[in-house]
Amino acid sequence: MVEPRPIVKARLEDAAGVDISAANPLPVDISPGAKIATTILDLAAILATVTTTLADCTAQGTHTGAADPTIMTDAAAHFVADELIGLTIQNTTDGSAGVVIANTETTVTVAALAGGATNSWNTDDAYSIVGFALNMTLGKETLALTVKARYDVAATRGIRVHVITSPINSATGTHPGAPNPLVMTDPTAHFIVNELVGLTINNVTDGSAGVITANTELTVTVAALLGGATNQWNPDDAYAIPGADFDTEDFDAWNPAFAADAVLRQTKIYDTDPMYIKVLVENLDPIVAVTDVLVIAGV
Repeated sequence: MVEPRPIVKARLEDAAGVDISAANPLPVDISPGAKIATTILDLAAILATVTTTLADCTAQGTHTGAADPTIMTDAAAHFVADELIGLTIQNTTDGSAGVVIANTETTVTVAALAGGATNSWNTDDAYSIVGFALNMTLGKETLALTVKARYDVAATRGIRVHVITSPINSATGTHPGAPNPLVMTDPTAHFIVNELVGLTINNVTDGSAGVITANTELTVTVAALLGGATNQWNPDDAYAIPGADFDTEDFDAWNPAFAADAVLRQTKIYDTDPMYIKVLVENLDPIVAVTDVLVIAGV
């Protein structure tokens, strides 16, 4: 005769060592994650037939901290740590700018601000981070894009929204050419002519950086390199262009509603897979500008 095996009851305990039971259930968080709204394009006007650029994609806000020469603090920001390194932040109130060397969720640090009235962050100074891309690398599953604009009374056509993506949000390579103070040449590059204008190119080897004024498929030109050892391109110097290397074809494109002499507000929802996203806006009207253009991303 086979003896029946004793029934063994498993016990589950919480972190305090108390048995999990109907009276003390295992806590489960079923609340939705907090949504964050980020303005990724903000332009007073887009001229007739013009499409915005990679550099027009920006993050904007206000310095909420005390006066500081190098650190901008925005208590409402939600940056990913160090995602902004190499981009240029502009103090639009002061007129100064600097290349980002570090950032936290709410702060952005530069080595120095230059070109402004005081070259310092003062309370309530407005900022703009040029070439900013929406970072979806943390596994955010949905995206809501809200587009706002004002159509002119004489407008006959509206706008087209172009959503483009990148796996890395940066173009990198090496300058194998002769020394040059302004022009970086990479024979392996495949840039689109003048797609990089307004972005910042960093000479990683030299430690200098400059705002791009023109580019061909193989070359990138700046007005000047600043902040480095020699402030020029030397053979085999490495470069990085944050905010670049986005697809030439759209991830998605759509035409919001149009009516002359009217205000537009329209939202589109995405289940997203891309790593980084930028939004370009094309003014389809052949004659008049579209004004007060705003794109807000909710993730």
